[in-house]
Amino acid sequence: MKKKQNIIITIMCLVLALSTGCATKEDNSLKDTSETVLSGDIGEYMDYIDKNVEGFEPYYNIVFAFENLPKGFPNFPFSDIQDMYEDIRKTFDYDIVSTQPLSYRGTYTGDKCYVDGYDAEKDNSKECINVVSYDYDGNQYTETPLKTVMLGEDTFGKFDDKIQIGRNLQKEDFLLNSRTDKIKVVLGNNYINTYKIGDVIKLDLVAYPMSFEVVGFYKPNVSLKMDVEAQKKVEFDNAIIIPHLFFNYEPEGEDERFQHIFITGEKISGFIKIEEDINDINEKTFNRYEDRMKSIAEKYELSDLYVMPYRPVGFVWDSNVQYNE
Repeated sequence: MKKKQNIIITIMCLVLALSTGCATKEDNSLKDTSETVLSGDIGEYMDYIDKNVEGFEPYYNIVFAFENLPKGFPNFPFSDIQDMYEDIRKTFDYDIVSTQPLSYRGTYTGDKCYVDGYDAEKDNSKECINVVSYDYDGNQYTETPLKTVMLGEDTFGKFDDKIQIGRNLQKEDFLLNSRTDKIKVVLGNNYINTYKIGDVIKLDLVAYPMSFEVVGFYKPNVSLKMDVEAQKKVEFDNAIIIPHLFFNYEPEGEDERFQHIFITGEKISGFIKIEEDINDINEKTFNRYEDRMKSIAEKYELSDLYVMPYRPVGFVWDSNVQYNE
């Protein structure tokens, strides 16, 4: 049992490491929540966003606290988390954007531009390509993280007008009724000469093999900006865009159970839109949103499984817009 728990921890660490882009530190949306800044001077934050940024929308970030789960994740509260997620959606304008990557299992020979975290200037391919990993049973294999954008069911529609071929994600794509069902994906424009509509790609989703069916391609240069001052650019051209899934079947085996736990928990790692004008955001604004979140979490006895940082973040959903000095 101890060996199994160590393997779980190893897989979790690998998923978190891959989701931060190999050795890079740019994507910290899945960091240990103990490192999250929960308090501070909101005026400091306003110094960053108090400018005319076309298309800027302020949000509060909430983060699921995986580290507060018991070792081995016994009695994971799947239904309570799902109900809490639905309550959040009813209460707020709630978006999910995650850049945790899919990974290719085996020897990767594709273009390095699709590899998450690869830096041509640093030539860090040894840190990102054909990385040694271990499955739940301790078996060794190689994998390569691929640039991925996971969108929530209330978020994908923001890109309906960005499709060049095929279609965008649809509501029904978010429900997976069987592990053998193909997960629908939309590819960034640079994939357009590599795959076609209907192609099936075998990839790992949270260290578990799945099949993905191509249903569309985005136009060139589709991207968004997020995080503090909306400074982090998320580009679609070299990415695989996937739905944040709902699993309508029971997992078989601990590796698949871990996948379900991770994807389900990440539904409480999202972004709550602040309805107030940027100039009206203050301590009382945070307190109002925090109190509403606390009320929802207490309803399901999940108060210790999320954190809500004090400082807002921001999105620019069409990142082709520019700062106005």
